[in-house]
This record gives sequence, C-alpha cells and structure tokens, in this order.
Amino acid sequence: MVKDCSLYERDLVQLAEDQLASYNMVMAARRIQARSAPTNALHQYFHRLLQEKRVIKYLTTSFDGLEAVKKRAAEVKVVRMHGDNRILRCCTPGCLGVKEKDVEGLDSPLLTGATLPCLECTQQADRPDTARRAVPMASSYYLRPAVQGSFGIDMLPGGKLRSKVVSSAASVDLLLIADISFQPDEIIDLAREIAEQVHGRYGGVVYIGPEAIRGRTTKYFIDFHLKMDVDECVQKILTVMDSLQDTDNSSRSSVDPDNDKCDLWFEIVNHELEALVSKQEPEDTAPGCYLCNLGLEECLLLCQRCGDYLCFTGPYPTSQTSPCVVLQVFRDDVDRPALQEDVDNFSCVHCWNHAEEGPYPHYVRPAPWISLRDRGQPAPRMVMVIYFLDQFWPQAKHLRDHVAGKWVSRGWSCHIEPVRLETLPEQGTILPNLSWEPNSYNIYIIYITHGISASKTYQVSPTTSYLPEEFIEHTLAPARNLVERARHSLAFLACCGHPFRSPQRVWNLQLWLNRSNLVDTIIGCLNEKFTPAFFVCFLGKLTTDTADDLVSAKDALECWLSDDIAVSHTDLVFLEKFAPPAMWLFSPFNSRPLGKELPHLLAACKCKREQEARGRQEAKDRKVWKVSHNAAHGACLNEVEVKISCSLSNHRLFTLIEMLPEAVGHLAAVLNPSERPISGTLYQQIQLFKQNLDAALVDQEKGTEYHHYCYYILPDNSDEELVEVFAKHHALLKATKQELKVRKKRISLATRNRKLRQLAIDAGLEFVGHTKEFEPHVDVYCMEANTHEKLDARKMLIRGIEDTGGQPEKPSGASLESVDPQRSVPPPAKDNPFGAGYVDTENVLRDKTFKILDHGTVYGFARAPDGTYSMVFAVQFKSHESLGDVEKEAVDVFVDFLPKAAAHAYEVTVNGAQNVGRKRVGHLYSVGWRPGTTRGEMVAVYAAQNVEDKHDPSHYIDLYDSQELVNSAWIVMQESLSPRAVLTTIDTLADTAVPMFGSQSSDIASHGPSLGSNMAASRHDQQGAGFANKMHVDRDMDSLPEYYGKVFAFGQWIHVDKEGRLVEKERIKQAIPDGLFVIPGYKVAFDLGAATVIKAIWRGGMDMHGTTSSTVDLKQGITRWGMSIQTNRGLNQRMRSGKGAIFGVHERLRQYYHILSGQASNEDEDDNT
Repeated sequence: MVKDCSLYERDLVQLAEDQLASYNMVMAARRIQARSAPTNALHQYFHRLLQEKRVIKYLTTSFDGLEAVKKRAAEVKVVRMHGDNRILRCCTPGCLGVKEKDVEGLDSPLLTGATLPCLECTQQADRPDTARRAVPMASSYYLRPAVQGSFGIDMLPGGKLRSKVVSSAASVDLLLIADISFQPDEIIDLAREIAEQVHGRYGGVVYIGPEAIRGRTTKYFIDFHLKMDVDECVQKILTVMDSLQDTDNSSRSSVDPDNDKCDLWFEIVNHELEALVSKQEPEDTAPGCYLCNLGLEECLLLCQRCGDYLCFTGPYPTSQTSPCVVLQVFRDDVDRPALQEDVDNFSCVHCWNHAEEGPYPHYVRPAPWISLRDRGQPAPRMVMVIYFLDQFWPQAKHLRDHVAGKWVSRGWSCHIEPVRLETLPEQGTILPNLSWEPNSYNIYIIYITHGISASKTYQVSPTTSYLPEEFIEHTLAPARNLVERARHSLAFLACCGHPFRSPQRVWNLQLWLNRSNLVDTIIGCLNEKFTPAFFVCFLGKLTTDTADDLVSAKDALECWLSDDIAVSHTDLVFLEKFAPPAMWLFSPFNSRPLGKELPHLLAACKCKREQEARGRQEAKDRKVWKVSHNAAHGACLNEVEVKISCSLSNHRLFTLIEMLPEAVGHLAAVLNPSERPISGTLYQQIQLFKQNLDAALVDQEKGTEYHHYCYYILPDNSDEELVEVFAKHHALLKATKQELKVRKKRISLATRNRKLRQLAIDAGLEFVGHTKEFEPHVDVYCMEANTHEKLDARKMLIRGIEDTGGQPEKPSGASLESVDPQRSVPPPAKDNPFGAGYVDTENVLRDKTFKILDHGTVYGFARAPDGTYSMVFAVQFKSHESLGDVEKEAVDVFVDFLPKAAAHAYEVTVNGAQNVGRKRVGHLYSVGWRPGTTRGEMVAVYAAQNVEDKHDPSHYIDLYDSQELVNSAWIVMQESLSPRAVLTTIDTLADTAVPMFGSQSSDIASHGPSLGSNMAASRHDQQGAGFANKMHVDRDMDSLPEYYGKVFAFGQWIHVDKEGRLVEKERIKQAIPDGLFVIPGYKVAFDLGAATVIKAIWRGGMDMHGTTSSTVDLKQGITRWGMSIQTNRGLNQRMRSGKGAIFGVHERLRQYYHILSGQASNEDEDDNT
C-alpha cells in the first residue's frame, strides 16, 4: 500500500480519493498503536548506548518512530530513510506539514475515512497571484503521511542527508546491521558506502540475522555475520553489559583505598603474554582403522601382509554403520567365497597384487587428506615468534590463541613465543634448550608494529625505527639459534605498507634477502591503513597448510585468495631468495545488478610515470596490462598460468629487480669467498687490477676501447699463479694502450660516422613509436622515401623526436612550435610510370631507379611542406625463427582463419583495382563491415554467400566469432613494426564512430579498438595465377584531407604449405618466383617472396600502390596469403549521414530466418552481398 500511494512512486492523478482515505485510515491506526507499543530489546540497547554517548547515527527503514517513544533526545540521532508516519503533509512543494503534537487530533476523523485538506496550503492557494501560475489540483492539498516506498530525495546519492550520514561514519568503530534486507539496490549501496568509511578507521561491520544473505555479494564489506535472531542477540549483549557493570561496581567497593589500585593497573598496563606450547599427542598403539581411527575390535580387518587395520561392518547391520571397507562388492556371484574366508585372508588395497590377483574385490572409502598426508611421515613441528608493540597486545594474543588452537586440534607440536618490541633489549635467547633436530621444523616470524610513512621504516619503540632489512636483523638477535636450525623461515610484516611503497626500499630488501642466512621468505602488506586482526585466520591457515614443507609463492597466494577477510583488506608483496619481488593486487568484480560500474583492473596498478620532459609521441603511450598465458585447447583450467605485468614496469628500478636473479647467480658462481691469507704482492696486483677495471668501466660508457680488459679472477689459483697471470695481463694492457694511441686517429672518423648512422636509426625508431628502452629489430634501415638515401640526423627535422644532444640543422621555415596539421604531412605520391594495366614483375626489376627491399626492417620518411619528416611506409621481413612467441601465436590465428574466409566470406568479383577489362587474376575475399547496398541500410556486415550458410549459419557465425581474435592478432603483429602508426589509427577511428573489424554488434558504442573496419584476403586462383592488381589509390578514409597522416593501411603476407605450416624463403622462391608490392610514387617495391612473413604499413588513400603479377607452381602446394585491413571512406560518410539502420550479425541472422520462413520480401531475398 505504501508503494501504491507513495508520492514518489506514482502520479497524483492516479490516486483516487477513496484510495487515499483507505491509506490514511491504515496509517492512522498504526500511529495510534505505535504510541503505546512497548520497546523491544533492540530499542533498549539503542537507548543504553545513547545514554553512554556511544551512538553516532541510527538508520532505520521503519517509519513508525518506535525507537523515540518517550525518548525525545533520540530524535537527533535517528534517520528514518523511508519517512515519518507521525507527520502529515500535502503534496504541494514547500508544505511544512502538520507536526506530531497536532496530528493526534486528526487521527479520529482519518479513522472514519475522511480526507482532510492542508489548511495552510489551501489558504495560500486562495490568495490572488499576479504571476498567474498554474493552480494545482484540489487532490494535491489532501493530507497524507510523510512516507514513501523508497529513499527520500535527501537519502539518494548526492543528497545532503546521505552525505552527512556517510561523512559521520568516518568516526565509527562498529557498524551494526540488524536483520535488514539487502534486496533493494539503494540499501546495499548505502551500506557499502558506510562500510568503506568504517573500514578506513579500522572499524568492523557486523550483520545480525537468522538467515544467510542470498543473492548479493556482501563478503567484501561485511566482516562478521551472527546467524541468530536480533532480539535474542541484543538481549545477550545487554546481559553481558549488566554483568560487566556489576563486576566493575563490586570490584570498586572491595578495593582498598590505600592500595590505590596499583596491582590492578599494573596487570592492565603490563600486557605480558605467556608463551604457548603444544605437545605432540602420543601415538595410539591399540588396534584401530588407519583411515578413521575406529577402535572396535569386532569391526576391524587385519591385513595379513602389512599388519594395518581397516574397519568393516562386523556383526552390526549395514544400514547402521559407515565402514571404510565393504567386502565382496566387486566379486562375481559365481566365484564368490564365504564372507568369513575373506575376513580371515584379508589384504588391503596397498598390498594387493593387481597383476597376479586381478582387480581388488572390495570397496574402500576414499582416504581423508589428513590420513594420506600423515601416513608414514613424522608429525609437523613449528615455532612462531610474534614481535608486537604494546598497543597491539590484543591482536598478538588473538593470533597466539588462534594458531595454537589449530595446532592443538591436529595433535601437532609447536612453540609460540610472544616478544614485546619495547622490551627487546632485555629479551634473552628464545627457547635455548629446544631439543628438536635441525631441519625438522618451520619458523614463522610475525611482526605487528607500525610502518612509518615519512621515513619508510618500522617502529621498535616510541623513539626508534629501522629500515626493513635492519629491522629484521635487529629483532631476530634473540631467535638466531632457532632460525639457523629451521627447515624454512618466513617473516610476515603485519604492518602498514609504507616501506613497501618505495621500489628502492623493495630492491634493497631483496638484495639483503639474497645474501642473508636469516630469512628465506618475506611477506609484507601494501595497504597504507592496515588492521592486523584481519590476518589472523590467514596466518593460521598458512602455518597448517605449509607445516611440513617449504613456503612457496603458490601456497601463500592460495591461502591469501581463499581467505575472504584477508584478501579484501590489503594487497601483499612477496619476496623470496633469487627471485624478482611479486605484488599481489586484489580487485573484486562485483555483480552487474548493483547499478555500479565494474572496477577497472588498472585501478589496482600503482605505477606512475616519471615526472620529466618526454616526447610528444611517448606522452601518448598508455598504461596497460601485458597479459600472457599458457592456455591451449583441451588444457585443464587448474594448470593454466596467467602472467600479468604493467606496461610501465620497464621503469629503471623494476628493470634492475628483474635482472637481480641472473646477477646474483653470476656473482655466487664466480666470486667464491676465500678464507686464506693474502700475500702483500698479490694484494698490490689486485689493487692495480681494480684501478684498471674502474678505468675500463668508465671508458666503456664513452666507447668500447677497453671492453676486453674485464677478466674474471680465478678463486682456486695460488698466489704465485695469480701474480703470473696479472703480470701477463698488465704487459698486454700496456702494449694495447700503446697500439691504441697509434690507431686512434685512424679510426676516429669511422667511429664518428658509425655513431651518426646509429643516431639516425634511433631517431627513426623513436619516431615510429619505439621507445629508447626497447630495441625491436637488429637490421634496421631508415631512408628518405624520395631519394632513397639513409637518414641524416644532422640535416632533418622529425616531428615528435626528443633532442639527442646536438642541434639539427632545421630547414628554412621549419618549427616544431608552429606545426600546421595540413602542411606537416607529406603530400600524396601518385606518380605511376606503368600505365593502367597489370604490372609485370620484370618491368619493375629492369627499372634501375626502383629500390627493391627484401630483408630487415625499413622505414621510409618523406618531407612535408613545412620541412618536417613523417613516415610514409614501413616494411619488415621475418623468418619463422625470428618471430617472437606472441607473434607466432598471432600467425597461427591467421593460418586458422584464412581458409575459413576463402570458404565462407564474400568473394570480391567487381573491383576497380583488380579487374582489367574482363580479366581478373587471383581470388580476393572481404570480411567485416561495408557501406549499405540496399534500401534502409546505413552500414552492414557482409552477408552469407552460400545458400547452405543461410540454411545452416553455423559456419557464418564461426567466421564472425573468430574475427575478434584475428583483430587482436592484427594489433600484435603491426604494433611491433610501428606502435605510433597503430595508436594513431586506433585513436582516429575511435573518434569517428565507424564500425570496427572484430566487433559484430549493431551497437557501435560497444565496439573495441581496431586497425580498420574490414579485412581483405587474397590468394592464387585455380590456374596458378597469383593475385595482382593495377596501380591504384584506395577510396579509404585517409583519402579525405582531414584524415591525412592520421589513418594508415596495414598489410601482411604469409606463406604456408598444404598442412598450414610456414615455409622459408628457399621453398617460396621455388614455388612463387615473382611478386612485388610496389609504391611507384617513391620508386620502392617490397619483394613478397623474400621471407616467410612480411609486414607492411602504407598510406592506402594517399599514395599509388599495387601488386605485380606472379605465377604459382601448384604442384609444390604453397600458398601466398595476402591480407590488408583498412576503413572505406564510404563507411565514414554513411555514418555521418545518419540515414538507415546498422545491420550487424544478429540482424543478418534474423533476416535469414525471415527469408527461410517465407516472411521476407523479394527485395530482401535478392540481397546477396
């Protein structure tokens, strides 16, 4: 009824007067009943906390005001989220309503079914209004309760009251949620906001309710759920509060005034924690089942071969027992012996000889994990040392009791020793008389202290703190005897993560860990605000799961992820010897119906760019996740390993950490510490060697003249042998220095030219998008596209390149500060000396002005009208061995996809570039998006070409489903050639709202990034004629002046045999000797048979280009697949027009359904494109 009659739920016109009268009658009866209603246990608890001034806010969905009956002081703390039934008001804006004291006199007429007008608002409406505003309807002046079915306006997100409630939660220690339904989105959203504030203060969130919370993910903001009735729970809390108060009062009366409570306060302040010891339970030697420990002798079977016992039904009925062995389950009825015979001759499954005796005839219950784990092995042992500040005494006690309880319940032996950090100087040796054998136990060192934000240190006393490595060394002084004899030692820093926020601190700690013998593994928390109590259960599980083994990263990660409380309260950093540090970041994905956007994975990454001047192109680089995995078809999910790293992890500090294992391993293998005494002569030789080594390292930064001076010192040689080696070395060094003085003048010019060439290559690589830290190719050639000369870094100005130290000679009028987008792009190159027909390969080869590119990586740059240079083409030739692992996976995607496209994609038969008169050579296929061709179409995906595909569209659906993976493969392949061209094209297409290749939905806003809208693929025809087209300029988006230099065409050529395997250059040339991709305007051609895989980038809508004719030897079974991805300018123009509909794959399938069911028009049936 409240929802039906709520002001915010429906229009006033829809609420009839008799319905309003019934609503008022019911609500008036509730008001009268509420005034005399007794207070329940929850209200009593609220009033008691209010009296003790411990209530911040009391939020309720009740609108009857029971919590404030005869308690007017409670009103300031109560927030009624659905309104207040004690107040009446009309529906006119600004109505002040009828107060509670006046409402009592109106309840009697409302109970009789009367509808009462609001006197003040009615009188206001009767006054003359010169503004002549519209007069509200009479029904809007009727009084009704100030109640609504949902949150009021002030409690909606952004409302004043809601903001005040959420901000006040920042001072809350405990949020108590009493049996409220989380089904409404507004309730769970508000609870989550308040819980975030409470957790930020280290507070807790407790939910009280008898039923489990269903349908909502609340474990990330609710810490504890008490499954009991609210009144029962609150009554117990009140009872405990009364007993504590009585105890406090009695203790006050019995205290001797002269004693001044010294002993009492000493016990409270001292916070001494005693050590706990769990002794191993003695082995039970009485007969018993080794799987379930049943000891009834009449129900035990003795294995006649090994002497172990297993339980069976014995003399008891089968329905009343649950034995570990059920006899004769798998025996045949014909050969089944007597039951007693099987009992007398019983053999367990471990002793049964399957090869001679056949299958085991009895059923055996699966063994519990704990039985398998302990069978035949000694019981685990553990020592835990808890270092804690005095203020964290309760958390240390909680951890001690919890871990001890878990080990006692298993019957395992352990020692738990608490140590106060303030009394560490007085602490003696911990467990000096421990009798356990070396390497028979694990030691866990837990630190509960403060991580200081300013100094990035850990606190040991009110005035002292240490760096992480110094902190661990200082605190482990009393426990060295335990650490040195342990099988594995783990240190867990249950502290705020300020020291781990510094990469330098992490690096220093990793270096210390590699050379230290104290600790094997370190786990630290990353959150800047941390509550140690939330990690108690995690640490208890970690100690038992790794009790008899080393603590690996996998074990620790599984324990962390399986603990709901720990994983949602802090991220972790994991360090182990000779391995790069790892950060474990948790970003939960909540369900969609909550009305909130899913958290982005990048929000978990804290990497930041260095604050320094960078080039214009580098500033556009985005922070993304780099993801790799070992998944494959048929692989088990629990065997899949996914590696994720941030793209900014090439920061110099992270690079050093990644190199750390190799460096440490090298030093450990070469520089073996020696304890022998060193003679004075050898000492002088080593000192001289060190001086030369330092000089070599300094000179190596300037040149490499002294590169060969860096030799290793052999640690096993005698002094005399080393002195002789050093003498020979110094003689060689002296002779080499003398020779270098003579050669230096002669080689200085060659060195200078070599550096200039390298400078030009570096400049070209950086311009196409490669950073200085990443060298993608070894054989790189940067050329001037028109003159074919190598780039000269001294005489050219390339946009987007940082100054490399020298001042380049700028062409007249060239300025980076005043770059005109039109004048900064090289003009189109449309010269064509070959005419309008097909071009023969020999004609190009005979023209000596053409440069044939056939190896390495080549970037072509042309000069723009403003004097700057820009890339106009790029090509890369790669053998199968030179492909990276990711590139090989991308090539496999193309090899799988191309035969599908040839069988089911749209074959292009009318193409201005491919058709010369009526002649057409090779096959050309197209997939993706095209401009609409029928009435009502704006843009559409290509239709199914075969009648079979329309009747059974499974192949058609598979063709378009696989395009998403093909689109990713395009980006992977081309990004390694020119990241700048890829990012520029993707950004431009994203701003034009054209449909993207790889996405099939008619909702353009959902399309992901791509290099174009459609993909073309080509191969030879049945006569062996390779694909060829005449010289042409595409009608692509970059043919429009506004997109000059902003969109590129991307192409690839792949050579495979009949089985789909890649073939190398020699076999390619034997089967397909001809074939060039020609850009005649720049007089360059790419040899399409020069490598297994060829990648290229060009300006399809600006520069003339084409493919020369070729002949394929069909007997050798090799196919040259050519591919390109681009965006037709017609798509852009159609999308701008806004006329027609967008036909995605789902619309196509619906169209075929109508055609096949006889409901389509003839016009639709004729559409075959």
